[in-house]
Amino acid sequence: MKENPLLKISENYPNFSKKEKLIADAILKKQTDTIYYSIKEFSKISKTSESSIVRFCQSLGFKGFSDLKLEIAKSSYAISKKDEAIFSDELSSKGLFEETLKLLNTYSSGIDYGKIKKIAETIYESKLVLIYGNNETGHMADLFTQQLISRSIPAVLSYNKVDMKKNTNLVNQDSVCIYLSHSGASKTILENAKTTFGKSKANIGITKSPLSPLISYCDLAIIIPFYKTEVLEYYFQTIIAMFIVLNLIAAEIELIAKKTDDTSSIEIRNYVYNSLLE
Repeated sequence: MKENPLLKISENYPNFSKKEKLIADAILKKQTDTIYYSIKEFSKISKTSESSIVRFCQSLGFKGFSDLKLEIAKSSYAISKKDEAIFSDELSSKGLFEETLKLLNTYSSGIDYGKIKKIAETIYESKLVLIYGNNETGHMADLFTQQLISRSIPAVLSYNKVDMKKNTNLVNQDSVCIYLSHSGASKTILENAKTTFGKSKANIGITKSPLSPLISYCDLAIIIPFYKTEVLEYYFQTIIAMFIVLNLIAAEIELIAKKTDDTSSIEIRNYVYNSLLE
């Protein structure tokens, strides 16, 4: 079975043309209901031509619209069966922990490790990292900020609306902005992501939902590969998965640092960070 088409579309969304985004938006809105439409019907829904839809599908590695629909149906069935197996019994606290491990293992193949490495390289090459998060993602952002600082990478945490607005003013082409959002729809997060998009070296988003508007304002995005998109579905598991992704990024940064062993670069980083604190 090919990669889940909905996740593939979400991950490639920032690179789509205006017309391709119309088709992508329609598919992501309809989700699995896409399979019930003919190409003629979907042409009206997406306000694009049938030939544009075919080209869009082919650009993603599918033969055409019918092939895309088939893969959506296959992915939907496979995941629903896994969910059914995982959540069929009533869970105790111990059971929740064990089943969470199973769920994380089930979806581990959906994590793009190549993209994690790319994000780590982008962070390491930057002169300043601004990290944005709220509530639980804010706590994770705090830990990740400390991980970067311990590796001599200047990092600033933005945990509330005031700090976000203040720190966004520091953004330039040498800085990287990282946005952590469970739903990817936080108004404050979106406002800042929109402001820094195109101004920063890169906007990086980590979220759960493939429908997240945050993805539109990110150069690089990691979607935690859980199929259901409702905000409270798999909330506990998503938070853990996001924490794991951040630790994978930190581990990649550590590997890069060991390979380069650039002392002068570390001294410059420390100077920049200390200047920010003054």
